[in-house]
Amino acid sequence: PANSSFRQESIEVMEKCAHEDPWYGFEQEYTLFRTDRFPKWPLGFPDGGFPLPQGPYYCSVGGDVCFGR
Repeated sequence: PANSSFRQESIEVMEKCAHEDPWYGFEQEYTLFRTDRFPKWPLGFPDGGFPLPQGPYYCSVGGDVCFGR
């Protein structure tokens, strides 16, 4: 495994506190790209331009900044 992988340590901790019924989660981020035109802009980008700074897009807060779901 990669030196940044802590899966084995996570398993050990989860086993030690199994009586507490712990939860464990992974975060996954991805970008969907349009394939119907060139250049292949990320889904939700304005045609030929860039969206506003990340602030309102963080974690897709709000239906008007959440694309492709």
